[in-house]
Amino acid sequence: MTMLRPDRFITAMRHSAAILPPLLKDVTLEQAQTLTDGPDGWCIAEIVGHLLDFEEIFMERAMRMAAEDHPLLVNCDQNALVIEHGYKTQDFREIMALWQGKRAEFIAWLEARSEAEWPRTGVHSTWGTITVLEQAMQISTHDLNHFDQMMKVLGG
Repeated sequence: MTMLRPDRFITAMRHSAAILPPLLKDVTLEQAQTLTDGPDGWCIAEIVGHLLDFEEIFMERAMRMAAEDHPLLVNCDQNALVIEHGYKTQDFREIMALWQGKRAEFIAWLEARSEAEWPRTGVHSTWGTITVLEQAMQISTHDLNHFDQMMKVLGG
């Protein structure tokens, strides 16, 4: 038996969705829009917006891998998306609620996958061949990376 199982990554996705609200519960709108992790860094609102953007991107990639034979998965300019969506001036709690809804949708989609769909592949323009399972694993590490970033923004 392998440790790299879909249920483990789905559980990690659920945990992330449960961790983010308490992590940000005492953050004010002003803090979320002004404090950054460095001169060129993102504020909390932008980080949460980035999580939303990539939840949608990761889900779309996984859906394409499950439906298509070896699709090309184009890399996205994350900074451009954050600016384009204007997250810095938005209420991070509203963005977080959208992210939680998209996360629940993605988890439901993943739970409905057959065993045969998890090893299906796509070709990422930067990372090469990836599977649906690896995309689910990436979500978990992506969440942790940005939770750590938010803790740094908040001085933790």
